[in-house]
Amino acid sequence: MKIKILGTRGEIDFSLPYHSKHSGLLIDKKLLFDMGEKEFLKYQPKYIFLTHLHPDHAFFIRNNEKLINLFFKEVPLIFAPEKDRVNSELINLIKPLQRIKFKNYQVFSIPTHHSKRVKSTAYLIQRGRKRIFYTGDMIWIDKKYHSLLKNLD
Repeated sequence: MKIKILGTRGEIDFSLPYHSKHSGLLIDKKLLFDMGEKEFLKYQPKYIFLTHLHPDHAFFIRNNEKLINLFFKEVPLIFAPEKDRVNSELINLIKPLQRIKFKNYQVFSIPTHHSKRVKSTAYLIQRGRKRIFYTGDMIWIDKKYHSLLKNLD
């Protein structure tokens, strides 16, 4: 899997060029994990997985933007642990421990704790025998899920 880190900055002031953009990770030019900046859409991902609906992970929350107007070609499948009120018809709910399979990939949702106000999840991504783990902001993962994180690449 080819990983491109697009952004790592949270809701803090800009301080370093390496942390100038909000959260985003692109895998194999197809899967986008977190969409902290509108410009990440220029990669035209086929699938988008959001860890939670804070604006540094889902830019459209900040201005209540309608996602349908932002895509030039087809709207990709968007998954999140909950829906926002503006884009509820575009966001597919991903349930805890749900596995999404498509082509050569499997994406597995692992519940996390981040905030009392938003649901959050991390993602275990697998292609063949390669396994990586992506999480947004998080306080902890329940111990009962720790065994799922063995043998990560």
